[in-house]
Amino acid sequence: TPSRQIPIRSTLRRPVHPIRPRRQVPNLQTTVVALLGAESTGKTALSHALVARAHRLDIPAVLVEETLRTWVNAHGRLPAAHDQASIATTHEDAITRAVSALKATKQEAHALVIADTTSIMTAAYSRYYFQDDAIWEQARAAETAGGKRIRLLMGLDLPWQEEAGQRDGPQHQGGVDTLLRQHLSQHGWDYHVVYGKNEARVDAAWRTIATQLSREDWLDAQPESQGRSDWVCQDCSDPDCERYLFTRLLAAKSNNESSK
Repeated sequence: TPSRQIPIRSTLRRPVHPIRPRRQVPNLQTTVVALLGAESTGKTALSHALVARAHRLDIPAVLVEETLRTWVNAHGRLPAAHDQASIATTHEDAITRAVSALKATKQEAHALVIADTTSIMTAAYSRYYFQDDAIWEQARAAETAGGKRIRLLMGLDLPWQEEAGQRDGPQHQGGVDTLLRQHLSQHGWDYHVVYGKNEARVDAAWRTIATQLSREDWLDAQPESQGRSDWVCQDCSDPDCERYLFTRLLAAKSNNESSK
């Protein structure tokens, strides 16, 4: 018999979108898909598009929206250093509640929590703007708390979009992006870089999610002739390729500085 839809009740001040019902089967596996990236790199738009894609395929999925955005709207200002820990905690609590709500339904072998950032982003902003590394401890605790996480890092290939009161400016994108990559690598947290505009970005992200979960049945059939050589960089989300280039750039920079 079909399962009854379970509403999500949250004490947080931002919505957690409802679960799409599906037939009951045991052993629900819930994966958190964490969208990371500097300002104006398409995290929010992609998070909504991924939930919509999952629902079209009848895959249970919940969207956890960005706490920072809601916080700024509520307070009418950007957060100070002493606000960072509370923002990180509130956001991770929302992710935990979404995971628990999905597990309680026991509907599908795989289900998704699409998180518009995690405490990793709060930690990165704290380091970049306030030279404060304290939030990385919270981020580490959240990342090791259990359950699978797929981290999608947004590429810097989208045009800057102004958003009054929410964003500082495009001059900060590169610094935040570099900081994120360094800390993700230092902590041993795997990540996958997503490029492309509009639907191509959604396709690249969805392809990564399906591949990481070994759910090729979530992908549209591709012609046998279509191989890796057909993809171009802006439509690719191969982390090994970009991480290799990024690591070489850092090494070259370090060698240049040491030789001075």
